[in-house]
Order: sequence, then structure tokens, then C-alpha cells
Amino acid sequence: MANTTIDAASSAELGDGAQTRQTLERLLKASECLRETIDIDPDKRGGVPVLKGTRFKAAQLLAQLADGDSIGDLEENLELDRDVMEQFLRALSVILDRPWTTHPDEFRRAYRS
Repeated sequence: MANTTIDAASSAELGDGAQTRQTLERLLKASECLRETIDIDPDKRGGVPVLKGTRFKAAQLLAQLADGDSIGDLEENLELDRDVMEQFLRALSVILDRPWTTHPDEFRRAYRS
């Protein structure tokens, strides 16, 4: 999962080598945060990502926030860990806050140079 998100960035859109490296470092940290906040286990929800230590789907968190629930509501009503939810959302925001391309190999080639 982490490699897919990192590979999707386009070096041409990211700029020079230093900026590309900085973006890669941010993406690596965000991927690490996702690994710390979600479980992907075929025996839990058929392998659909869930919040760490729960059977609550990560996608359901996003859906409920979109429907107007607050993190506080979810923490209280569903007994979910606020820190896990916030870290998950921060990691997603970092991963999404960059240019995307349909040519994942471009980033790999540019970073190796």
C-alpha cells in the first residue's frame, strides 16, 4: 500500500531533487503513520482496512465524518481512540497533498537519478 502511494507522485510536477526528496520523506512518514493506525488482516473484515485494534473500517470513519459526525462523537459513541483517528486523518492529508500522475514509473526514475 505505501509503495503505491509513494510511486504515484510525478517528479516533473514536484520540482527539483531537493523538493522531490522532501516530498518523499513526507510520504514515507505518512505511510508509517498509516501503518500505525490501521490494520489490514484477511481475518478482520475480509482484509478491508480497519482502525488499529478495532473492527471499525477506515472508510467508515471518513463516511461518518462526511455525514457530519465529529471525532468527539465517534470517540464517545463508538469508543474509538481519538489519537488513532486524528493520526489516520493527518497521514491521509499528507498523502493527498501532492500532484498525481497516471505514470507511476516517472517518480521512481527521477528519484534514482
